[in-house]
Amino acid sequence: MPEPSKEPPEKKRLDQACTELCRRVWDQSTCPTPWNASCPTPDASREWIWQYVFPSEQLSADPRSGVTQRHHLDESGLQKAVAFAQLGNRAEANEPLVSASPPLLTAGTTAAVRRGGRGVRQSALRLTPPPTCAKMPRLAVQSGVAARCIPLSARKPSPFRGRWLLATLGVALLCALFLTLGAWQLQRLGQKRAANALILARMQEPPLTLSDQALDPEPANLRRAVVRGTYDYSQEIVLRNRTLNEIPGVHVLVPLRIAGSETAVLVDRGWIPYEMADPVQRAQFRDAVGEVEVSGILQQSQARPGSFAPADPPLGPDRPRLDAWHRVDIPRIQEQVPYTLLPLYLEEAQTADAARSPVRRFPRAAPEIALSEGAHLGYAVQWFAFAGILLGGYTLFFRQRTQGK
Repeated sequence: MPEPSKEPPEKKRLDQACTELCRRVWDQSTCPTPWNASCPTPDASREWIWQYVFPSEQLSADPRSGVTQRHHLDESGLQKAVAFAQLGNRAEANEPLVSASPPLLTAGTTAAVRRGGRGVRQSALRLTPPPTCAKMPRLAVQSGVAARCIPLSARKPSPFRGRWLLATLGVALLCALFLTLGAWQLQRLGQKRAANALILARMQEPPLTLSDQALDPEPANLRRAVVRGTYDYSQEIVLRNRTLNEIPGVHVLVPLRIAGSETAVLVDRGWIPYEMADPVQRAQFRDAVGEVEVSGILQQSQARPGSFAPADPPLGPDRPRLDAWHRVDIPRIQEQVPYTLLPLYLEEAQTADAARSPVRRFPRAAPEIALSEGAHLGYAVQWFAFAGILLGGYTLFFRQRTQGK
């Protein structure tokens, strides 16, 4: 054994207190030493450093000496008590008790040392959460140990260790998810604003006059256009699943053969109710006979957006043409039309002969393009608010649960 360090001023008083504590708690003048202590000093059974903190309620026979006396509490019982008290730090019942300078017991705390009194380490044991160290263990008070109270340096609860770590990680992941969704909504808002700016710029340009000349789809998209020609109702088709004021229906699309050419442009004439979508019922809307002038907005062809989107069945010998389509896929529609179609279709706004003709009820032309920004900004604020509420609520919850610990 190495030479013991210089004894603190309170050693004599503590040894006397230990003897008194053993007399009252252990029913004897000396205390049994721990199993891992082989009595390195003659006074080990009376010195404070070698004693157990938690005496057992029952007497038992010492297998070494055969003496029936009160021994220390089993570790498993102590750990269950600690777990029941909802503590994060484990206390080791089979290690001897010693306190830092000055070596005193404080409420809710113990300090344990390795064999020989070296390597002091502390573990907080809060069987009850006293806010201060004013209240000492009852037995220690009776034995005179609590002459004065100086608290030991306890490890403060932290949300980044112990049983709080998993909860903190979960909250952090949720906050990251909410912030990501908020940033995504802001990105969508930026894309919507950019699209609105493009639409405004294109619609302020002078209208295009369509002919049989080649048309570049990209710069012509969303441009106003005017075309003269004749409708070919034999190639009329409809677009499925279109609504107007939440009423189900379809859009009627008819190729308009451009005057003086063999080229045609597909024209979206507008919406009709679903019950009138049958080819026989649609015949009543074929009022534009002969050469007409149509104005509207050019739109790009619509490809299938993904594998989960509904697909139009392929054409074949048993299905030479489709009457109802899910989208305006001009390359696919071209397969059943005997003449060339322009790569864009025209969303009809009104006819030039509207002043000379009675206002038709159906097909109802599509309204002007809405330039709304949508609810992206509101959704972004909502997700950011969720992240702030979660973080603030968790912080408040942690402080409430660890207050006084």
